[in-house]
Amino acid sequence: MRASAAILAFGLVLAPCARAGDFAMETPHVRKAPPAFALPTLAGDQAELPGKAPAIVHFWASWCPSCAQEMPELVRFARRHELRLVLVAVDRNAGNARAALRRWGVAPASLWDRDGRAHRAWAVRVLPVSYFIAADGKFCGRVQGARRWDEAAWQAWRAHCEASAQP
Repeated sequence: MRASAAILAFGLVLAPCARAGDFAMETPHVRKAPPAFALPTLAGDQAELPGKAPAIVHFWASWCPSCAQEMPELVRFARRHELRLVLVAVDRNAGNARAALRRWGVAPASLWDRDGRAHRAWAVRVLPVSYFIAADGKFCGRVQGARRWDEAAWQAWRAHCEASAQP
């Protein structure tokens, strides 16, 4: 019941998990600059969204089973390929989000979109969702729903983001 209320409150739906290895990247906002926000972190500091590029900006929630499934693999993927990972929790309660990160064994700090302004501005309709920001600071792709963060994901990143940043 609580998860349903949270979903309705934020206007989000959970996406079905993609098949293993399925990594179809959408390009809805390509070559546009993402909306910028100063958001609190779950630790109480302030940080900029999206921050330095290139980056993956990943919206997630503690009550989202697909988020839990993919988060550890996403973190390893970003580290392996030296990509900046910006996590954005959409939970109403920061304690729930912090507990989920601990439970999932994920160490990176996360921003907290406590009032929903960022996810509305970024047009988040499904969780989890990852936006790709190229080195020039502009959108280069998006994936909705849980994905396998493997070699196919890296090839999609390179094809969409490295190529799109070329003059």
